[in-house]
Amino acid sequence: MKYVFKKRRVRWFVWLIDQIGFKCFRRRKRQDDLGKTFLVIRVDHLGDVVLSEPFFRELKNQRPETKTILITTDQGKAVLNQRPDIDEIIAIQASWFSPSKRFVEKFWGKFRDWISLICLIRSIDCDVIIDLRGDFRHILASKIAKPSAWLISYGITGGGFLLDCEAP
Repeated sequence: MKYVFKKRRVRWFVWLIDQIGFKCFRRRKRQDDLGKTFLVIRVDHLGDVVLSEPFFRELKNQRPETKTILITTDQGKAVLNQRPDIDEIIAIQASWFSPSKRFVEKFWGKFRDWISLICLIRSIDCDVIIDLRGDFRHILASKIAKPSAWLISYGITGGGFLLDCEAP
């Protein structure tokens, strides 16, 4: 299976949800002209953000006319701030990557930050959304915020049925 979960029952459950989703939702047909503005979500740990630098270089080489907007963490913004192939960088608080001890902080803080991500994506004028992590939370937030935008990501944590194009 393509899912990254270690527990077999979790992989099976996510696969089942994806299968139901594929039956209920139809993917759009491929477009040749995706648009002029790409929103890239790379809300991740610092090492993963650094390893995404070649992606931005290649995107600008293949589509030099596009505007690239990146949503990342504060640390990611500090590292990628001087990249000439990224037009705009927006830093957000992603508490779902930081551990918290209390359940109330853990749940409501993470939910509040996730809702903020949805509001931020909704406020950005973009044609294509690319999530470089393949995180179900990012995929769902993108689909809720911009249902008409072309959504590209990996389906490794579920939600592949929400994608318009699943990256290999």
